Amino acid sequence: VSTWPFREKFHAWQESWAQLLTHYMPTGRNVEVAKAMLLGIRSSIDFETMAAYSNLGAIHILSVSGLHIGLLYMGLQFLLGFLLRRGFKGRFAFFSIMLLILWVYAGVSGFSAPVLRSAWMFSVILFASSFGRRHDSVNTLAFSALLMLLVDPTAVAQPGFQLSYLAVLGLMLFQKKLSNWLTFSY
Repeated sequence: VSTWPFREKFHAWQESWAQLLTHYMPTGRNVEVAKAMLLGIRSSIDFETMAAYSNLGAIHILSVSGLHIGLLYMGLQFLLGFLLRRGFKGRFAFFSIMLLILWVYAGVSGFSAPVLRSAWMFSVILFASSFGRRHDSVNTLAFSALLMLLVDPTAVAQPGFQLSYLAVLGLMLFQKKLSNWLTFSY
């Protein structure tokens, strides 16, 4: 996977975006945290900052995850949603622009496993919503797992892969019951 030629292009974009953050943000700890949170660059974070986030139990904040893809998807859907009302050409433009931006961000952030899972899932959801098709969330999750395993068949034995997919599956299956338990009426 590391020999794919497009990875160098994404890495170059990641470096240029990191330079933009460095240029527009005050120097110091905050710019390094921003690079980690937005671009997946954790190499320049000092030991004290890593220890502080670890002691707080918030070390996961310093990595790009599927949540980033979801937030990007929702933001783009809000900004570009008007295209869906413009007929087939508008729907096609919406699909193409959103898909391109989602996958460029996935590449720039380093194609980590959670980002890839989320990018595949949101690609399927994007296709369904753009062209008026139904999608089932469990099938979408299974499709992304299949694609991930086609790229790296050994991932099935990795605890991160297993726990990640089981956690998302659990959220999908039990979200309604959990939200009913947590609904308060005054």
